[in-house]
Amino acid sequence: VITQYTYLFNGTLGDNLKLAYPGASLAQLDEVCESAQLGELIASLPQGYQTWIGERGTRISAGERQRLAIARALLKGAPILILDEATSALDTLVEQDLVVNLLENFSQVSMLWITHRLAGMPAMDEILVLDQGRVIERGSHEELYQQDGLYRFMWDLQHKTI
Repeated sequence: VITQYTYLFNGTLGDNLKLAYPGASLAQLDEVCESAQLGELIASLPQGYQTWIGERGTRISAGERQRLAIARALLKGAPILILDEATSALDTLVEQDLVVNLLENFSQVSMLWITHRLAGMPAMDEILVLDQGRVIERGSHEELYQQDGLYRFMWDLQHKTI
């Protein structure tokens, strides 16, 4: 489970990753970090994986904390990932790329993506639209967009050009 607010420990970036799989190799860390779009960050840090991130990860941004949590979950290798607003601190372009990357590179993993932001929705197999705790629409992006419902309203609102 990857939530909007991930708990990180007062330690190194590598230590926080390895909570999921203590025996992970450097190649495995690199793979999950690239998938979570952390490769550039790690390359820019003078101590790489040995960089101290502080209590709750205060030395890295909220978006970097979320991507670290995603990398940690990928390293765990669980067959099911539940992402609950796990990309809320990312900008739209990074979020879009991350969603598509995860769906392409981790197709063997079942993902339940809970979000208010619709980045990456066209790549999803099935979308459920909830309103007041009830499923009111269900289908692919194309199917839901053709309907004149809440999904289309939210999609158009989030993709409106100002």
